[in-house]
Amino acid sequence: NDVAKILSTTLAFRITFGAVLALIAAAQLWVAVAFLRSRRNSLLELSQPLALALLAVTGSLATAGSFLLALPHDHVACALLQPILLSSVTLSGSILASRAWRIASIVAPPALVGTEQGRDRIARVRATVMDILTSISGQLKWTLLRRKGRTNTPSIRRQVTFPDFINVVVVLTLPQLILQIICVSFSSIRVQSNVVEHEGISVYSCSSGSGIWPLIVGILLALIPIALALLINIPSQGMPDVFREYDEIWISMKIGLGILAITASAIVMAVVPTPNVQAYLWCVSLLSIILPLNWNVAWIKIYTVTWRANKAKLDRKSAVARQKRPSYSSSEKRSDDLETIKLAEDALMMGNALASMGRSEKAAEAYQGALSMFKSDGEFSEGFNKSDILNFGAKDLQIVASVLITSAKLTGIEGDREKAEHLCLEAMRVVDKAPAKQFLKDRSVLYQIFSYTAVVIKGGMKPPGDQNAADFEASYISKYVTETLRSTYHHCRSLALRAEFLAKSNQFDSAIAALEDLNALYDPMVHSKAIGNDYGSDHCANTVSVSSLWLLFLHRPGDALKTSNDVVERILPSVDKGNMLGLTLLLMPVMLVLKSHGEARRAWKLYNDHIAEAFGKEAKSAGKPLVRPVMTLLALAADDDGNDATADCDNQILEKDIA
Repeated sequence: NDVAKILSTTLAFRITFGAVLALIAAAQLWVAVAFLRSRRNSLLELSQPLALALLAVTGSLATAGSFLLALPHDHVACALLQPILLSSVTLSGSILASRAWRIASIVAPPALVGTEQGRDRIARVRATVMDILTSISGQLKWTLLRRKGRTNTPSIRRQVTFPDFINVVVVLTLPQLILQIICVSFSSIRVQSNVVEHEGISVYSCSSGSGIWPLIVGILLALIPIALALLINIPSQGMPDVFREYDEIWISMKIGLGILAITASAIVMAVVPTPNVQAYLWCVSLLSIILPLNWNVAWIKIYTVTWRANKAKLDRKSAVARQKRPSYSSSEKRSDDLETIKLAEDALMMGNALASMGRSEKAAEAYQGALSMFKSDGEFSEGFNKSDILNFGAKDLQIVASVLITSAKLTGIEGDREKAEHLCLEAMRVVDKAPAKQFLKDRSVLYQIFSYTAVVIKGGMKPPGDQNAADFEASYISKYVTETLRSTYHHCRSLALRAEFLAKSNQFDSAIAALEDLNALYDPMVHSKAIGNDYGSDHCANTVSVSSLWLLFLHRPGDALKTSNDVVERILPSVDKGNMLGLTLLLMPVMLVLKSHGEARRAWKLYNDHIAEAFGKEAKSAGKPLVRPVMTLLALAADDDGNDATADCDNQILEKDIA
């Protein structure tokens, strides 16, 4: 009677148990479909949506396979239980590890490959694991090509493709598959259904005649890929935080281990291991590993990029429609805006990563997606309306301005000058019109806008409306100078820009006077590195150098030589020695002044020591094509009473091929 009662309860349990598992598995498949539908979304591209879809499908398989736990009386179910469940967990871990390897290989700049070797032990182990996985992928691909008669070695610069990802997944999962095939093939170690007596009650249980060692080995093999995924996701050079999932995986594992500690205790302490309780506890133990990983890695990502982004956009649209402008003191505490800000920051980081890889079109899509998050009436195309701008909080404004100017730089590099000008003007308009500007805590983004827009203006940007170009540029630079009063090195940059504008307008005396204001503040040892980091090159140093040519034009050769000597003695030691173009721009005016004073030999040596010798034939810069003609011309100019300079130049060209 007791046995019949247990069997009856088990039947009811199977129906309920199967229904719950079916709902969970269906939800995981829904996530997989969502990733497949959003696979061309630029915000998801580098997150490997196909891999995440595969992770969700694997989780669904493990969830559905858990139903076998409710069939302890069936020999086939018992035999397939461990192979399906352990292989699914191993496959999930392999997908996580291989995906992390692929993202790191794609995103990390090639220049950083191998640089972790000199860091701490964990970083060295991570670098070794990355190398091994890369070798696994490359070796397997080479073997397949050899079988097809194509034995060319893959290029070291090859793209890390989805088939490469699958290769690594297969290799990491293979040991578990081999173990499970062995366990199923040999009856002596195969898991079978057995009837066990406990205090006069007969219960069904799945067990193996060889004990639990195959299960223990299988669990260890399942944990290895998850451990590799954690290792690859530790902080490393060249890997943006937006792509790292160490915290998500670690939190998932802590949740799983916590639940496992509870369920394992309950399984051990059960007086009578009834099939219902056993199946439920084992299922919870398994799903405590699978579901947190799927939730934290896959579900949250698709929810953030698609559904939550749409919700935040609808909330912003509703707020603008009701004209509910919050007070500035609380503008950064609005939950809807903070959510939008997080999404926009991730989109900006994604766009920057895509741009660094040369995928400008996708990067532009990511930037446009970030800007569209702050629009209440559709996608960002022409600009923001008045209601949008008035509804910006301080952090909103900072993100919008940063994305606008970053997008303008990318567009300018791609050659779409008209669009770059439009984005610059839009950034200026948003900053000028937004009341939240006065509450900005970090104003560096404003300086980036001023600096890059100044470059665009110098290139001939058409002023808005019917403004005179010279008046527009003068007004803009005046605003830049006023805005940067709070930061010394940014103010130095604005003063240098003002001096350049005056010289361009043939107001050389005024330009020299403006330069005196710059020299009163500018200290190369203190400011040069900061200016170079923020603006790409030390424009202040370059402006001081070119001012020597203004002095020559004003027939003040003595002052021009004095300024050139000051550049060599005071400024040159502090500038970035790795910036070939910056050094070329710095030294060119100095060399012209030295040549005009009959010191061409000194000019030749200066250029030779700091550029030709320093960079040699390995140089990769816009200044490289100038090396041979400059060295030759200076050598010829210095060759007054001998061939020593010319000979030195010829030997350098012939031996080092610096051009």
